Amino acid sequence: MGNRIAPPVAITFMHILETGFMSSLEFAPVLYLRYIDDIVGVWTHGIDRLNHFFNCINAYNRSISFTMESTFSTGQLPFLDTLITVYPTGEYTTELYFKPMAAPIILHFTSAHPMSTKKAVLNSQIKRAMRVSSDDRTRDRSVKRVKLLFEQNGYPTAMLDTSIKNNLRKRSERKTRRNKENEIFMRLPYLDENVVRRVNGVLRRSKTNIKVAWISGPTIGNKLISSAFSKPPCPAGTKHCHTCESGLKGKCTKKNIVYKITCSLCERNGRTEFYIGESTRPVRYRFNEHLSDARLRKPDTPLGEHIADSHFNASSTEINSAFTIDIIGWGRDSAELKITESIKIRDLRPTLNMMKSSWPLARKP
Repeated sequence: MGNRIAPPVAITFMHILETGFMSSLEFAPVLYLRYIDDIVGVWTHGIDRLNHFFNCINAYNRSISFTMESTFSTGQLPFLDTLITVYPTGEYTTELYFKPMAAPIILHFTSAHPMSTKKAVLNSQIKRAMRVSSDDRTRDRSVKRVKLLFEQNGYPTAMLDTSIKNNLRKRSERKTRRNKENEIFMRLPYLDENVVRRVNGVLRRSKTNIKVAWISGPTIGNKLISSAFSKPPCPAGTKHCHTCESGLKGKCTKKNIVYKITCSLCERNGRTEFYIGESTRPVRYRFNEHLSDARLRKPDTPLGEHIADSHFNASSTEINSAFTIDIIGWGRDSAELKITESIKIRDLRPTLNMMKSSWPLARKP
C-alpha cells in the first residue's frame, strides 16, 4: 500500500491468475469486470454454484485470499465509488457511494488555494455524483452526499447550491464549450485572488482562447517526499565539477531552478556583486556556460562583462573558482520559473543582471 509499483504488480498478478482460472471453469460469470484487485460480476447459475466458484478461486493460488459480497441478502452491492441496488424485478440503479470508514475531508474552503481551484474541486465532485447515478432519485441522493461533505469543510451553502444548479443546467443542455478544441492552457503560480482577477481580466479583454491553470505552492509532502530512491550522481565522476566545487555539492543535476551566482573576487574587496538566473536544464550545464562566458570575457553576457570590467587580469584557473552558486527558487515549468526569477530580481536587486525590472503583475503595493 502506498508504493507506486504496487498497482502494476497487482494488475499483472490478477491478470495471470484470472486467465489461468477462467479457462478451466464449467460455469463462469455472465459479466466480469475488474479494477486492479476489485471485481464486480453478474452470476446467473444459482447460489450453490456461486459458492463453489468462490471456493475454487480461493484455492487456486495460496498467495491471495478473496472475500465476497452479493446482493442476495441486502439487494445492494458497493463497487469502488458506486452503490448498485438490484430489485426483485431484475432492474437496478446506481448512485454515489462513500465507504463508512472514509473521513469527511476534502480541500477546505479556508485553505490557501485559488478560488478557481476550490470551485473546480466542488464541480468535479458534483459531476462525479451525477455521472454515477442512474436516475433522478439516485442523482438527488448522490448530490446530497456531496453537498454534506463540502458543508463539513466550510463551503458556503449559496456556493454549493449555485454549483449544483449550474451542473444540472449544463447536464440538461449537453452543450460543449465553445472553441474547446482551440483552447490554450497556461500554468501560473498562485499569489492571491487580486492577481487572479487581474490576469483573468486581461485575458477576457484580449478575446483569446488562453486559459490559466493556477498552481498553488509546494506542500509539506512536496518538501518531505521524493520519488527517487537516491539522488542522481554527479556526471563528472572523479573529474572536477565546477558546480559542485562552487557551492552545490551533490546538487549539480538539479533542474527547474532559480539560482544566484556571487563573485568571490569582489567579496574579498568588500563588494557584493551577484547575478540571478533560471534554468530548466541541469544547473551544471548553465553554470559551465556562465564560466565559459567569464573566461572568454564574452560581450553582452553578465559574467563575461563583469570579468572584463572588474577582473580583466584574472587567469582561467582563477575564474573557475571565482564564483559561488546557490539555488534560491524552484518552478514546475518555464512560466513559473520566469515569474519566480522576476520576483527574486525584484526583491534582491542583483547587480550583474542586465534586466533588473520585474513583471508589473508581481509589483509590491
